Amino acid sequence: MDFSLDVHRSTDCSVITLVGEVDLTTAEQLKQALRDAAAGVDLVVVDLAKLTFLDSTGLAALLSGHKLLAASGGRLELRDPPAMVVKMVGIVGLDDLFVFTSS
Repeated sequence: MDFSLDVHRSTDCSVITLVGEVDLTTAEQLKQALRDAAAGVDLVVVDLAKLTFLDSTGLAALLSGHKLLAASGGRLELRDPPAMVVKMVGIVGLDDLFVFTSS
């Protein structure tokens, strides 16, 4: 499956839309997009509605983005996560860390 991401920025928020699979081959691209998207904003929303797969490296990239934003008083929101993402986050005990939202 292919992977793509799209970043939309406004003055106070960035939205990253993910499509396809986030795995070992694409996680670094997500991590860099999160770093770029976090610059100068307090909120980064990652739209996961079209995500089809997420492995541990993808989860680590999201965790890295969360830590980066939290360190500066910002936050990372995961919008419309597939059930497998919610389950994975719960299994590894990060469900109190991530904010899930729906559109």
